Amino acid sequence: MAQDPSRSSTDSGGERYDFNPSPYSTHQKTIGLVPDGARVLDVGCAQGYISEQLVGRGCEVLGIELDPDAAKLARRHCAEVVVADMDTLAELPWPEQSFDVILCMDILEHLKDSARALKLLKPYLKPDGIIIVTLPNVANWWIRFRLLRGRWDYHPFGICDKSHLRFFTLNTARDLLMEAGFSIEKFDVTPGAGAWAPYYYTVGHLLRLFKAEESFSYWLSRHFPRFFGYQFIFSARPE
Repeated sequence: MAQDPSRSSTDSGGERYDFNPSPYSTHQKTIGLVPDGARVLDVGCAQGYISEQLVGRGCEVLGIELDPDAAKLARRHCAEVVVADMDTLAELPWPEQSFDVILCMDILEHLKDSARALKLLKPYLKPDGIIIVTLPNVANWWIRFRLLRGRWDYHPFGICDKSHLRFFTLNTARDLLMEAGFSIEKFDVTPGAGAWAPYYYTVGHLLRLFKAEESFSYWLSRHFPRFFGYQFIFSARPE
């Protein structure tokens, strides 16, 4: 039976806050964009599973987290964690131009006003700093297929996470960053082709025998990001 198509082949097995070590996961791809030794702000740091990896590479990581219990766990890895709601936060408790990197991973789709949050964060980047944003692709083939059947179902995680307030296509994700005053430098995706039944039972079955399914799914998603991409990954600088 094909995998659950409500989530990517690189999701963390249903454990929402686990680190995913797959080289095609959002986690690994994002970490690969962060320079060693950088001062990083992890917005929506959850329990600190990304922060832990970055600290292991010599980074100093500070966090913002809405959930006090998650923030408490994140403090095991972060130098400081502020409990705050990005939808209502007026300013950050650090000086402007404090950070080499700001991470907005799986957070903007949960906010009422994603552009406001990005504009708030922008002054806290160093002039040569980068912001890394990940957003789920609501135009993924599986969502399109379900809409054709008149279906729109929410799930505990994935593109249709029941806590998502905003939904993005590739174009609207780019528009969001430009509206907030950022210039996109790098773009990547996580693979979302693996659950496509015709692929899964034919080419995918053959590739699984040679342990090449994930790499091919990534190749397909990279070349057709609007259709097969599961999550978009942007690295951008202030304009």
